[in-house]
Amino acid sequence: MFKKLRNKFLLINMSVISLVMVVAFTIIYIMTYNNIQNENKKKLDAQTEKLITIQREIKNKEIGSELKNNNDIKGKVETKKEITNIIGKGGIVTQKISLGDSVSFSVEVDSTGNVIEGHSFISMPTETFKKATEIALENKKNFSTFTLDGKKWQYVIKPAEMIVNQMNEQPQIINKVTLINFLDVTESHKALFKLLTTLISVGLITLFVIYFISRYFANRAIEPIAEAWKKQNQFVTDASHELKTPLAIINANYDVLMAHKEETIENQQKWFNHIKVGSDRMTKLINSLLTLTKMEEAIDEINLKHFDLSKELHEVMISMETVLKEKKIILKHSIETNLMIESDPDKIKQLMIILFDNAIKYTNEHGQIEVTLTKLKRQVKFAIKNSGNGIPAKDLPKVFDRFYRSDPSRAKKTEGYGLGLSIAQSITNRLGGTISVSSIENEYTNFIVLLDLS
Repeated sequence: MFKKLRNKFLLINMSVISLVMVVAFTIIYIMTYNNIQNENKKKLDAQTEKLITIQREIKNKEIGSELKNNNDIKGKVETKKEITNIIGKGGIVTQKISLGDSVSFSVEVDSTGNVIEGHSFISMPTETFKKATEIALENKKNFSTFTLDGKKWQYVIKPAEMIVNQMNEQPQIINKVTLINFLDVTESHKALFKLLTTLISVGLITLFVIYFISRYFANRAIEPIAEAWKKQNQFVTDASHELKTPLAIINANYDVLMAHKEETIENQQKWFNHIKVGSDRMTKLINSLLTLTKMEEAIDEINLKHFDLSKELHEVMISMETVLKEKKIILKHSIETNLMIESDPDKIKQLMIILFDNAIKYTNEHGQIEVTLTKLKRQVKFAIKNSGNGIPAKDLPKVFDRFYRSDPSRAKKTEGYGLGLSIAQSITNRLGGTISVSSIENEYTNFIVLLDLS
């Protein structure tokens, strides 16, 4: 059951974390992708925006004549970097300037899709211009990406005008063309792919680590629940077992009474006495369980009073004298007088009686009980030590568990249900103190209670 609970907790936890990570990484990737796309778009747009007019002297006013040589071209460049690698023939009056060291080129096409001129800032085969132009025109998109010769290219298609500046004349528009700018975005795509693989790798590693961390803390979180469930089941089992005995006594004696209906009550008195004993045992057990429950759930009120703890302890010892004499137990005590404390006198008295009763039960005949009450700095120390069989070291952690008996073989001979020390611990905790036990087998058992003075 608790394994399923842990797994459910892990599933919910990992699902939430995975969702958060996917959303976060997706946002990072989309933002990076958009930034790169915008940067590439700016570079493509810059090729159009940074047009310069090439002025040349035309000996013949015939516009279609060939350029004699590159010395006929005079350019006025407004950008920081000028690269002029002009490919093609005739009618060239404009070229573009790239920004930075981007690998790019441009193509001018007429209305029928024929390449008029290509402008490149790198050395490229003529076929590449043609293929790139064909792909761009076939896509029928003004802005897109395609793969050519193992490289990723991004392009933008924009209308343009061919302008000629003749000496001492106004610029003239001689033709309208379509300008296609291409930009090598291979590295951008590689960077995006690398980012994607990095995010996936980091995400998987992070989830792997978080899984084991979550599993560890899930187990830690489940432990007290499992322990409480185990104790509850054990409590129900033990309580049922303890209740079974007095119920059996009551039922057995009732059957005897019913078998002798003609007898008088006086003649059947011993059977009634047995029923009374069984009933008293049940009442005592139920009251103890109720007391323990109230203490553990902090339902029982604490009535604080300023009283003499030394006097309270003396009264408890006096009430135990008869039992001590019956078992011939020697009582030694060292009690600091007039020790005033602010606490609940009734609960402290109940605590002392429980510890005294426990000490008397497990002290052998002619044994010895030592009681000490001393004042520390801001606390009082109450200790009760009895000689006897002691408690095995392995059982010391269980001493304050419900229904625990230090000597199972003596359980039937010793009255009680193993709830006394559990109640004592609950009272001490409720009063803000601590209780501890130490023992050496076949020598002694020592309980120490520390309580605040106020």
